[in-house]
Amino acid sequence: MTRILPTNVQRYFLAASFAICLPFFTVSADTLSVQGGLISLRAYVESGQVPLNRNVVFNLELSWNGDMSRYQITDIPQPILTNLLMEGSGSTNRLETVDGQLRSTKMISYKLRPVEEGMAYIDGLEVNYIDTQSRSASKLESQRVMVEILEPVSEGGAVVSSLIYWILLGIFLTTIVYFIMVFLKKRRARADGETAEILTPEQSVLKKISQEIDPKGSNLNDMVLRLSGLFVTYLGEKIEGIDSSNTADDLLKALTESELQLSKSASLKEALNDIDLVRFAGKKLQPHEFSAIYNEIESFLLEQNSPS
Repeated sequence: MTRILPTNVQRYFLAASFAICLPFFTVSADTLSVQGGLISLRAYVESGQVPLNRNVVFNLELSWNGDMSRYQITDIPQPILTNLLMEGSGSTNRLETVDGQLRSTKMISYKLRPVEEGMAYIDGLEVNYIDTQSRSASKLESQRVMVEILEPVSEGGAVVSSLIYWILLGIFLTTIVYFIMVFLKKRRARADGETAEILTPEQSVLKKISQEIDPKGSNLNDMVLRLSGLFVTYLGEKIEGIDSSNTADDLLKALTESELQLSKSASLKEALNDIDLVRFAGKKLQPHEFSAIYNEIESFLLEQNSPS
């Protein structure tokens, strides 16, 4: 029987084939990938060495070409752990374009707490899924992943950070207290000055209008209602029976019968009618209408304050 020895060409072919296939059989200790048709599963930890006082983050990453609805994961597996305890889990979805194709990724993350120093293991997981196009069910299985648990790291940095935080907080609170005290002191001084100042009723309401009414405010209806309230309160102090329930006609009649000066009754009546439309009909004022009302009330008060 004649034995056929491989030629040099055959030897080179076998060596090249082995070199090409070798990467498919080589995986790292902390990252393992499996494929099932068009969907792939990657199981890995974010670090292969973790201190005892830090958490291990273990990820299951399923990805496929196409939209997110192509595959349906039927259950979220719970890993079997050695020297680790489950702290929590969560999932996220991601869509991206890779080489002109839509790529869908579902990430399931587990936060694990080490028990003691040494080796820790996460057993292989089985992920069941359904192809929503063919309605066929299948599964992917990851291999076992190991993590080395190291001695705890020093927490001194956290203590220093906490101390700095409390110092900064103290400085912030001290600054706030200082500015509040300055504000209250100025306010008290201003109030004392206002008490010493003697104002006529007209001057008093004009001052309130200048402080509380903003002619350039964003809500003119609210501004005109406040303005009307101040004006009616002033009239109530001057004329018996005037209150917030009075209409424009009621106010004009009372003013005509009173001793107050009323040189521009027509324009004031128009302004009060516009206020009634806001109060009772919900009319939305335009800026020029608000300015007209403001000017008429201000003119009336100035007229009462001028010497007869």
